[in-house]
Amino acid sequence: MNLETLVQVSAMCLCLYIPLAIYDFCLDVRTKSEIYLLSSIYITWWMFVHLYVE
Repeated sequence: MNLETLVQVSAMCLCLYIPLAIYDFCLDVRTKSEIYLLSSIYITWWMFVHLYVE
């Protein structure tokens, strides 16, 4: 298993997990700032992976 495959698999797992986590936080009546924080962390990680792979 090479690095690119590993990154793609982890990216797919995150794509499935993050929306569920955000939805769960919304159901748990968390603050909006926490949701924004999660989103920004996810976007930052996603951009880092794309830059690293390319």
